[in-house]
Amino acid sequence: MALPMRHKRNGRSKEAGQFYALPYHMHKLNPFRGLSGPAVKLWFELNSRYQVKGDGRYSKNGQITLSMTDAARLLGLGKTTVSRAFCKLEQNGFIAKTKQGQWYGRLASEWRLTDKPCNGNPATNDRKQSCHKPIEEQANRLKKVS
Repeated sequence: MALPMRHKRNGRSKEAGQFYALPYHMHKLNPFRGLSGPAVKLWFELNSRYQVKGDGRYSKNGQITLSMTDAARLLGLGKTTVSRAFCKLEQNGFIAKTKQGQWYGRLASEWRLTDKPCNGNPATNDRKQSCHKPIEEQANRLKKVS
């Protein structure tokens, strides 16, 4: 019995599938490159929960929920590691907390992605301003000094 063909002859998938594009400019920034592996995994998980519905006027940004326990279970990390990753992302301005969670009410904190629009407002891009020079610019500056 033949298996169903999932890929074309050129190796590409027949179905588009979901993906998240990492913008090139963000990849080249020091704050993103300085993130730990768990922080990057957490950032991708939060981005996968971002939704734009309908005509693009409504987005779930600012209401993205992910508890420490759920993040630890989904990403295969410890709760302390996830806690440090949340702090690192928030300190570097990739995410912002919009609502504090409650342990007794079993409510997770709500988060906002700073590189996406929220509630009709444009993206704030709160990443650290002091580290915004791409790697190539810093390398060129170092070459001029030496």
